[in-house]
Amino acid sequence: MTTAIMLVVLLALLAIMLVLISHVGMILQTWVGERSML
Repeated sequence: MTTAIMLVVLLALLAIMLVLISHVGMILQTWVGERSML
């Protein structure tokens, strides 16, 4: 039971980190694009 809960928590953390990394990547791309346009 405890191991299953730990696995679920680890998977949730991995998913959140992946979403944050992709979101930050998109923001950085748009920011760099705006800076290069200037």
